[in-house]
Amino acid sequence: EDYLPGPEQYTALIDAYANSGSSDAPERAEKIISRITEANEKSNRTVVTPTASMSDGIMKAYANLGTAEGAEQATAILNRMEYLREHNPLSNCKPSVYSYGVAISAWTRVGSQEAAENAEAILHR
Repeated sequence: EDYLPGPEQYTALIDAYANSGSSDAPERAEKIISRITEANEKSNRTVVTPTASMSDGIMKAYANLGTAEGAEQATAILNRMEYLREHNPLSNCKPSVYSYGVAISAWTRVGSQEAAENAEAILHR
């Protein structure tokens, strides 16, 4: 039987992109989730379920860009995770303390007053 990677391997790959320092790391990390979704749709069973750790890794890739756009994308992912927590109790993508920390970190890397205020707003959610 062929080896099928599990969530841990996909998370490790996403983290590798997040830590790569490449400007296209977020897009490459998001493509991994797209591949997982496509594999699940093509299969008669769920091959791998996306997890909060995968979403955290993608957020980290955006945070590592150090830009307002990256911080906005990281926050958008956190918002989706919060939405799933509220509307899909079975979701594996519920935000953790780490998720909030990554989103705050994304804003702290921007280095502006507005970014600091955005980080503080996340802190008080």
